[in-house]
Amino acid sequence: MRAVECAQTKCFGHASQRKELTTYEALVLYGMGTCQGVELALGNKALCLLSVSTNRMAVACCVVFQLGTSVLWGLEKLGPTKMAAAVVLVGGGVLESLRCQRSTGLVAAVCGPHQQPGSEETEDLELGWALVVLSALLSSNRWALTQFVLQKSTLLSAVGSMSKLQLLPYMSPATSAVCLGMAATFEQNAFSAFIRGMQSMSSSLLIIAVSILTLTVCELRIVHVTAATVMMVLAAVHNIPMLLAGVLINGDAVFRNQWLGFILCTIGAILYFTARLWDEVEVSGMKKEDADEEELVHLI
Repeated sequence: MRAVECAQTKCFGHASQRKELTTYEALVLYGMGTCQGVELALGNKALCLLSVSTNRMAVACCVVFQLGTSVLWGLEKLGPTKMAAAVVLVGGGVLESLRCQRSTGLVAAVCGPHQQPGSEETEDLELGWALVVLSALLSSNRWALTQFVLQKSTLLSAVGSMSKLQLLPYMSPATSAVCLGMAATFEQNAFSAFIRGMQSMSSSLLIIAVSILTLTVCELRIVHVTAATVMMVLAAVHNIPMLLAGVLINGDAVFRNQWLGFILCTIGAILYFTARLWDEVEVSGMKKEDADEEELVHLI
């Protein structure tokens, strides 16, 4: 980003118009990056301690954490429609992740024919539950803080005048430092494995890095123009294109419980966005009434 600014200054003959970050703003951005690093480390470590299905069920509950956190931060209004949307979204996530191998009774009826070859899943441990819940709490507060910073910062501040891409050089180093530090503490053997496989993984790492960059910028933009809870709602819905990609690329089979889960997630998303639309209409109506009152007072 600094190189781009220098090139613009040289070509157009004027200094960069971007305002300098204050110490407080820089600490907030570094704090957001640090929080993301801890969140990623805890979430990934939980994968070793929980079965895949249990982990996905726990992640599906994140929308409840995010909605509650946003209400506490004063960023969302909690109404019956949003509560119903949260329940439906969680139900959809649980249905998608049901353990259907060797199932009986009601679970077998919901899952339908469900034969999946493969090894046994990891046994669930209490520490895994604690890690994934803590990761979800950190994630919900990080997105709430991100929404607060992006939407409440005025254009007179440096953060308010920066693009989403310009925020990343301040956030990403903190995220990387935390992840590397926790990996060095708990997973020292990963570094030797990484060095041995660097040549074979280089192209994959480049593709993943560019994809993460694109995804992060898009997430920041979504939170800026909408809300942190929208990110969690989209996270519940994004399993649908992942399913289609798995079917088209890998030839995966889709079972009854997954279709039911996707349908519930779609209904939950529609409910939530409908509630947000009602909130926006209500706010617009209140602003219009205030403007009419001001105009009437002015005329009097």
